[in-house]
Amino acid sequence: VDLWNGSTWTQSAWSRTGQQGTVWLQGTLSLNGYIDGILRIRFRGVTGAGSSSDMAIDDIQITGTAQPQVRARVFLEGAYDAGTGLHRDQLRTLPSFALTEPFSALGYVHVNGGGESTNASVLATTGPNAIVDWVVLELRDAGNPANVVATRSALLQCDGDVVGTDGASAVGFALGTGNYHLAVRHRNHLGVMTASPITLGASPVSVDLSTTALYGTEPTKNVPGTFPKQVLWVGDISFNGQLKYVGAGNDRDPILLRIGGVTPTATATGYHVEDLNLDGTVRYVGAGNDRD
Repeated sequence: VDLWNGSTWTQSAWSRTGQQGTVWLQGTLSLNGYIDGILRIRFRGVTGAGSSSDMAIDDIQITGTAQPQVRARVFLEGAYDAGTGLHRDQLRTLPSFALTEPFSALGYVHVNGGGESTNASVLATTGPNAIVDWVVLELRDAGNPANVVATRSALLQCDGDVVGTDGASAVGFALGTGNYHLAVRHRNHLGVMTASPITLGASPVSVDLSTTALYGTEPTKNVPGTFPKQVLWVGDISFNGQLKYVGAGNDRDPILLRIGGVTPTATATGYHVEDLNLDGTVRYVGAGNDRD
């Protein structure tokens, strides 16, 4: 059995070889990794040369339990334009834009998730639904919010909507419905979490993290303008939940290192975590730099 996620085939996600006898046998394959996307399933079989080497497939069923779905909304300080009320979306046009979620490579440990991927056709969308970048959504235990019970990498749109890897669907999680804290993280912004648990069911629940009560003191930053907004704080290049300008492990030095570490006026183009304003270019000094 091969699986297609919209961009690549996973060959032999399930297989069986050899003599299987003359009675029906059952096989199962988990599709948890494809909850929020469109999936194709392909059956391949190769028979032997003998007259008794026929095979048959019957009674194919795709089943599941009700799983929580979220339609979240969040805004990133680095990419948000208070003059338009939308994010900038230069990253999606980069040849190096990550088609597979970038958080695993940063050392992030997923729970019942990880490895989500999208395809180039999703990145071709323009306007308010254009893709800005990846985010990761977390469901946390209602009684102990330090306990992450499920994660899902998803895509952020220009209008702040967080959607599945198909660029449109609500984001689903591989666990049962119930009450959970919802948290969102980005690779170079500080994350946020709802102050109280929310009830999530099989029907998508909308949660606007720019207006919902959040955990902590000043969890978001107010950006004034024509379209003022509460946004995630930018600058956490180290992805450790802290903003640090000087000292060991600070978030400033990596910007200089990314552009070569010698000439402060140099730049680096690409999909880099040091690109804090998410315009596709890392700058240490000058207009639109990522240090200030």
